[in-house]
Amino acid sequence: MKKILSLSLLLFLIVAVVALIALKPTADVQEEQSDDTAQVVKDRVEAIYDEVFGCYLSSADVISECDFDSREFLAEDYWATYEAVTKVEDDGEMGFFESDHWIQGQDWDSDLALTVDSVQMISPERALVYIRITNFGNMERCALEMSCEGNQWLIDDFITFAPERISEKEQMKQYVAEAEQKDE
Repeated sequence: MKKILSLSLLLFLIVAVVALIALKPTADVQEEQSDDTAQVVKDRVEAIYDEVFGCYLSSADVISECDFDSREFLAEDYWATYEAVTKVEDDGEMGFFESDHWIQGQDWDSDLALTVDSVQMISPERALVYIRITNFGNMERCALEMSCEGNQWLIDDFITFAPERISEKEQMKQYVAEAEQKDE
């Protein structure tokens, strides 16, 4: 009986070790896929900002001369929230958008540049990208929440960190809620 128990235990240990060895490559593959996805997200952010900043830098300080469509870079939920803000804005007032989220300011200089510091994969469809925007010699650290929609990575939020973490999308939702409450 002891021999059968010993052999059963040994067989169990062998099966367990084989199973662990078999799972290890799967974990490596998932990590590799995550690294590949992070690189795709980084490349997408750089491509978006290359187009946006290229437009700013060629527009002679007049934003209306820029020829890019923000909509093609923004996630559905962010865009819907943005449109809700524009619907409640009072004509002639500065309103919600006191500065430009693309450049983290109101004006830009020829040193306008983006640096991607890191990409944190939250899930296969969501990522947080930490960036630095250089403008007028100043560097602003911020983050982009990215969402994969229709097989394309889009910006779902602009997040700043001065003085604390501030989500532009959350602020827009609050702004709309307060404006709608005033109208009631």
